Amino acid sequence: MKADEFVSYVIERIKKDNVFCAALKKADNPDTAYWAWEYLMPFCSGNETELQALQIIASALARSKPEKNGSLSISRALSMCDKGNKEGNKALPALARFRRLCSCSSVEEACSVLRPMLAFILSKKVRGGLNYSELLNDLIYFGDGEKVKTKWALDFYPKVRN
Repeated sequence: MKADEFVSYVIERIKKDNVFCAALKKADNPDTAYWAWEYLMPFCSGNETELQALQIIASALARSKPEKNGSLSISRALSMCDKGNKEGNKALPALARFRRLCSCSSVEEACSVLRPMLAFILSKKVRGGLNYSELLNDLIYFGDGEKVKTKWALDFYPKVRN
């Protein structure tokens, strides 16, 4: 499955199809996710982890209704929600959210943490928008050691300037 193709497809279809959009909004809730399966299964290889990732991304897209895919990683978008102090240190709410995401040990846990985090980021109207394709790939490859978490940390923490 190609994340860019999936995200582009969902963005275009939610603009035209209200039934599709309503079904996808239910995808991130385990009790109602089956409403979206008819739309998500053609993109799923049958892997439960991949399905969970598709569900959280599809639901976030249906709720946010972006015009196009954004450019910010999840950690960069979260970082931009909370400016911190003048020295560039992150304020506790953003740092706590980030640490909670990085403490996840499974895609299932990460998706449950991401659900309110995505709503928070959407409410802050972060300029640049979230890169849903990148987040989908991050979730699909989440079990690949610490690689994803390291990438998130590099985006979250400010670079030291010389």
